[in-house]
This record gives sequence, C-alpha cells and structure tokens, in this order.
Amino acid sequence: MVPFNPLETNQTMKLILYFCFFLSGTAALIYQVIWQRLLTFFVGSDTIGISLIVTVFMLGLGIGSYAGGKWAARTSHVQRLRIFIIAELLIGLFGLFSKYILYDLLYGTLTIESVPLMGTIICIVLFLPTFLMGVSLPVLAQTVITTLPEAGKEIGFLYAFNTIGAAAGAGISAWLFIPLFGMETTLYLAALMNIICAGGTAWVLFKTKKKLATRNDEVQLNQGSKKTSRIWWLLYASSGFVAIALEMLWFRLLGATIKSISVTFPTLLALYLLGLAIGTFVGIKSLKYIRNKTRAYIAAQLGIVLYSGLSVIFWLYAVENFQLLEFLNEYYAAYEPEIPNVANRITFTNYLLVPLFIMGVPTVLMGFSFPILQSIVQQEAGNVGKFVGYLQALNIAGASLGALLTTFIAFPVIGSAGVLFFLVAIGMLVWLAGYYIHRKLSLTRLVGIAGILLVLFFLPAQDYLWKVLHGSSRYKRVEIAEGSEGISAIKYSPRDSLSIVFSHGLGQGVLPYGNGDVHLELGAIPLFMHPSPTDVAIIGLGSGGTLFGIAGREETKNIVCYEIMPHQFDLLEKDYQLTRFTGTASLMNDKRVKFIFKDGRHGLQHSEQLFDIIQADALRPSSAFAGNLYSVEYFQLLKSKLKKGGYAVTWVPTERTRETFLQVFKYAVQCETTLIGSNEPIVLDSSSVLRNAGKKFSQDYYKKVSVDIASGVRKALKTISYPSGNGKIEYNTDLFPRDEYFYDAFRKRFSTF
Repeated sequence: MVPFNPLETNQTMKLILYFCFFLSGTAALIYQVIWQRLLTFFVGSDTIGISLIVTVFMLGLGIGSYAGGKWAARTSHVQRLRIFIIAELLIGLFGLFSKYILYDLLYGTLTIESVPLMGTIICIVLFLPTFLMGVSLPVLAQTVITTLPEAGKEIGFLYAFNTIGAAAGAGISAWLFIPLFGMETTLYLAALMNIICAGGTAWVLFKTKKKLATRNDEVQLNQGSKKTSRIWWLLYASSGFVAIALEMLWFRLLGATIKSISVTFPTLLALYLLGLAIGTFVGIKSLKYIRNKTRAYIAAQLGIVLYSGLSVIFWLYAVENFQLLEFLNEYYAAYEPEIPNVANRITFTNYLLVPLFIMGVPTVLMGFSFPILQSIVQQEAGNVGKFVGYLQALNIAGASLGALLTTFIAFPVIGSAGVLFFLVAIGMLVWLAGYYIHRKLSLTRLVGIAGILLVLFFLPAQDYLWKVLHGSSRYKRVEIAEGSEGISAIKYSPRDSLSIVFSHGLGQGVLPYGNGDVHLELGAIPLFMHPSPTDVAIIGLGSGGTLFGIAGREETKNIVCYEIMPHQFDLLEKDYQLTRFTGTASLMNDKRVKFIFKDGRHGLQHSEQLFDIIQADALRPSSAFAGNLYSVEYFQLLKSKLKKGGYAVTWVPTERTRETFLQVFKYAVQCETTLIGSNEPIVLDSSSVLRNAGKKFSQDYYKKVSVDIASGVRKALKTISYPSGNGKIEYNTDLFPRDEYFYDAFRKRFSTF
C-alpha cells in the first residue's frame, strides 16, 4: 500500500514546487553560462579548457543524481523537502561567492598549466554546487509522486518545468542580464532565484507538514524487489551519448553558418532546451493514448537519428537549389556576420527558422521520450526517486562519454559528416534493442531499418557538407580543415587570385598580402616604431598577415605566435601547395617563429618571457570571447609582460576599446585604427622610423609579397595622433564585456520603454 502523500490532495502546493523547480533550472543555466566563462580565464578558452569544464560539471551532476536517488528512497516527505531547500540555499550561497572563487581566487592567485591539476582543482571547487543540482530531480520526483500509474506524468512535469526554466536561463543571460548588468550582478540575480526557490519550497513544507500531523500513516516506503530490465539502463545511457553528440554537431553546423558571435551559443542552447521541454509536455499528454510504451520509446529514439540525417540532407539541397533561400547561400559565402536584428530576415532565418528545422523535431522527441521511459521503468512507488536518480546518472555518464569522444576523436578524425553518419548508424542499435525486447521481427522494425540504410546512403560527404555551408557556389574552390576546436576554410575568389581565410564561418584575412593589407600593416607599423624589437608575440594566426607584418626587421630574433585552432596552420600549408604564395612559405620556414596552439591570453599569462611588442590579430568585438582581448584586465596583462619601453598593440574597433586601452596605458599613440601603448613615453622620430623601414633586410622581406613597406609606413606616420581618454565612456572589463554583448544597443532599446 502506498503511504499518504500530502501533495495528493493539494495541487496548489504541487504547482508551487513545479515553479520552484523552474526557478532552479533558470538559475542553473545562468550559472553554467557564467561559470564556464569565468573558468576559461583559469584554464583557457581552447577545446581542452572548455571540455575540462563541461566534464567536471557533468561529473558533479551525475554523482549528485546517483546520490539523490539513494536518498529519495530512504527519506520521508519532510526530509526530502528539507534536502531540496538546503541544496538550493547552498547553491545560491556558492553563486553569491562564485565570482570571488572562480575569478579572483583561481584566476587571480593560481598559476597552473598542468591539465590534470587544473581539472582536480575545478572538480574540488565545482563539486558541491553541481552535486546539489544533480540531487534535486530524484529527491523531488519521490516527493511529487502520488500514484504509481501517474509516475511518468508527474516526473515528466518536474523535468519539463526545470528544462523550460533552463531554456529561459540560457536566453535571458545572453539577451538581457549580461548585456545590461554584467556577469557579477547576473550571478547575484541567479542566487536570488535559488533563495526564492528555497523559500517557496519551505512554504510547501510548512503547509504539507501540518497536513501530515493530522495523520499517522506516512511511513517509510519499502525498497521493493522488482527489477528493471538492463536494456533500459543501456538505452538511456546511449540516448545521453546521442543527445550530447547531436548537440555538439548541431552547434558546430549552425554556429558556422550563423557566423557565431557572443549570443549565438546561448541562443542555440535555449532553443535546444525549449525543444526538450515542449517534447516532455507532449509526452505527458500522450501517455494515456499510448498502448505500447516500449514501441513508442524505441520509435522516438529511431526518429531522432533518422530526422537528424534527413534534415541535414534537405538543408543542403534547399540552400543549393531553392531560389527562395538564395539569400542564405549569399550569407554563408559572406565575409562578415550579421548583427542580430529581429526585423532582419537573415537574423530571423539563422537564429530561429533553420535551428528549429534542424533541432526542433529531434529535441521534441528527446523530451517526449522522458515521461515514456519513466512510465516504463517505474515499478514501485518506493523506488521512484531511486530509479530517476540512477537513470539520470547513466544518461549523464553517456553524455560525458559522448562529449569527450566527439570532441577529441570524432571531429578531428572523421569530421562533422562522419559524426552525423555514425549517429544515424546508431539507429541500428535502437532497432536491435527493439528486437531484443520483443523477440520478433515486425514490419515496423523492417521499415525502420530500411529508413536508416536509405538515409545513410544519402548523407553528405565531409567536403560537400562544409562547402555548401560556406557558399561554395560563389567561389571557384573551397578548401576545408576541421579539428576539435572548429572549422576553417579558404575560399578562392572566381574574379581574382585572392584566397579568403575563414574560421567558424567568419572572414579572417586575405591571401596574398599586399599594399594596404590591414593585418600586415597592423603588424608592421609598431615594428618600425620600436627602437629594437628583439622579442615579439602575436595572438592569432588567421591568414598570417599580422604575423608576417611583424617579422620584417633583422633585429627581431624571437617571435611567438599563439593560435587557438591548430588546423589553421594546416590549412595555410594546403593553400601554399595550391598557390605557392611566398608569404605563407616565409612564415612556415621562418626559424624565428614559434607556434603555440592554445588560448593566447592564457598562454601569455603563464609565460615567463617578456616582450618588446605584444599584439593581437584584429578581432571583431562581438565575437564569442572577444571581450577577453578588449578588457582592462587583458591590457593590464599585456603591460605586465612588456620589457621596459615595450609596446602593447591593439586594433581599435570601437570607441570603448580605445577608452579601455587608455585606462591602462598612460603613454599611447594611435595610427589609423591601431593603438600602441607603452609603460614609458613614446618618442616618435619619423626619420628614424623611415630609416628602419628602408633597411635592406626589411625591403627584401616585404618585396617577397610585392609590398612597398616604406611607402606604407610613410602614409601611416601622417595619421599619428596622441589620444587621451575622456573618462565618460564605461570601459570593458572581464566581467562586463560591454562591446561583446552590444551594451549600447541594449541600453538604448530599454531606455525607450
């Protein structure tokens, strides 16, 4: 006999719990977005750093889910609600101090390069909040269950409200809170949500505890003896693997075609989570109409991979052949991103229509599967929370494995097209699972296997996939390179001999370098201004223009180039094989150049070397993580790594960038859109600068690419100015990268209300 549950006759209290779990999900995703950003300062924003953070986050959630399952089966109604209240309060408390812990303490005081040691430290720091987040679902699942036949529905409602809250957290963090308030204040808002969540749950506890006091039949639920088939544990683990691998694949495909900027990832994540939530609600409503839940679950899993393959096939065909989508083809081929504008058809299509077409059906099916599975595996009321916790732990374990294998093995070895082929092929395993459960070969399963084989046959090859998504019809040739960090391309113009370098769909420079090349002059101008630039550092390779520009003096003996995408170098080598451009050959064969493939800011921070010149390749201020290279803290880092009289150099894309730079460097000169700062007064002698540019080594060096460097320097000197800050513009910081998140546009929009 199932003991009395005080929520059974009080739907209002249950709805309050659902709302509390909604707030819990909102806060959790805000934390995930910001904590990941803060931790990149400590571990770097390259693939290893991001994967380390995600893995640790999932580890805590998985262990928490497992522990929560055990606690749910061994505690009473009152104890479970107390556990949830304490968990939310502790998460909120950590959230309040997380900026200090993750940024001030880890980044500000620790200097560690060992990946295992960094992982261990992050694990220790993040374990408590992520563990407590994992505990929540199984504990509440056991609390809200009133009757076993309703288990799938009631657990599904919990999951759906939490997931839709998570979607809201991802969206509002990027589109509202961070742009308006910055990261630190947003963390406080998330902590406030945890406190409200704990307060609401305490109210439910107070009300239901009074009801329990009038009855004596709340007893400890027994553990039961029925066992769930191991095939379901395996299926849910594999579904986690598929879900995270598909998420990473979709975000890579969509990120490159959208031409990813700071708000792209949170927007796609919000849509992904929204699909899961909608699917869960659909699954709940469908439970009473489904006769065979096992077949429904298997069919949903099969539908996920089949649709994922079919949608990409149709997407590529439509972009190439539908005149109505010609504007997409043009955009995929374009050099610059579109700044989001809801009234713009490119924004509307790229940020909503295409993601919904690619991810909508599969994510709805993923969500639909959750209540179906719960209704299948839940066999005893006393084990509801236990099974929820164990299943979630297995699902998270599968997701962790999927994330690691996809990132470090699948993308570099078989590419995005290979990942898609592999995931669709997993449909075969789903078919085998259905056969194992039912022990018969039905017509439905035969149709399913035929569908899988047909989709596998028509799936695109790696080159075709990425060439279409780079607008290849507009170019005479497109070369592709893909690795763990992302996708790069070189597009060959049909009208001239230009080779245009792209990374994540964004234009990064042009080959061959020539007179007037912004990247080359960005490197060359400070080079000739400096009296004796022996050691220089560049952040970002791109087309190699800035690196080539700064290597043109004989006095320069050591050049360090940080590049976050190792395959970018491979792509330049491939271009050299096709074009025999001497500038590329010069970079590849220059023994003075040392390439370090990691996050440049992180690498510079951990370098003990001091430099005469440090500069970053030109980077759009709205690009993801661009704020890390335009903040006052970054410029302070440059200042600390300069020799006496050394130069820090930055491109100036916005007025705020200039003001931020001048907050750090008292001595500065500006040459067109290039700012040069120093820890000593900068004394410019035009004749000395021109004499440096006119030396034989430099003349011969730049003649390799047919550049008259003396003429370029002479023109640049005419634009020299000595800027001073006006102190009226709020500058960029690590925790408030205003330019990256369109601060001025958001302030203007909200000031009109």
